[in-house]
Amino acid sequence: MLVWISWSVDPIGSAGATAPNVKEAARLLQGSITRMRRAFDSDTAYGELQDRARIMQARMLDEGRTAVLRGEQWSATVGSIRVLLIPRGDHVRVPLRREPNGAA
Repeated sequence: MLVWISWSVDPIGSAGATAPNVKEAARLLQGSITRMRRAFDSDTAYGELQDRARIMQARMLDEGRTAVLRGEQWSATVGSIRVLLIPRGDHVRVPLRREPNGAA
């Protein structure tokens, strides 16, 4: 199932993309974290960001994947990393909108 991922790492930056599944969305996040290396003056600070990114990826592949497979969006924050996953495709649950006359 396609998934939209939006992520931010404060105060460095943010991005978003469509991925074919949550596993690939986690890879997109990791690629972004890797490219952020140049924003850090110390290996220690960047190492801490990498540790938080690993925690976020594990959560994405567990609770995030579960939510997306149910057709629900999911978000989490780990340290300065915030991720939002939104399912896209045929399996997304869209609530019926009721018209004022009661028709769906």
